[in-house]
Amino acid sequence: MSDRGPAAIGAAARQLNLGAALLALAVLADSGIEHYRGSFRNKAMYVPLVSASLALGGSLFGTLDRRAELRPVRQGWCRSALPWSMDLTQVARTERQ
Repeated sequence: MSDRGPAAIGAAARQLNLGAALLALAVLADSGIEHYRGSFRNKAMYVPLVSASLALGGSLFGTLDRRAELRPVRQGWCRSALPWSMDLTQVARTERQ
């Protein structure tokens, strides 16, 4: 884990996903223009458009993903939990395995 913390890692991941989205958008636009001029005669000409669209969607999802910033507000399914599992403050912590 980085010394900068999870917030810095999340920001770097969002920037990487944004760059990938920009690249996928460029590929999608280029493929669309090239294949428009070719009138989509060949069925395989749809493959770059579909793959670039999927890459763009995945990258945008990664850009908007903010799960690292969420903090738990409540616990559920605690009825069968062992008593010691609700208080882990006495358990030794290790940063790395």
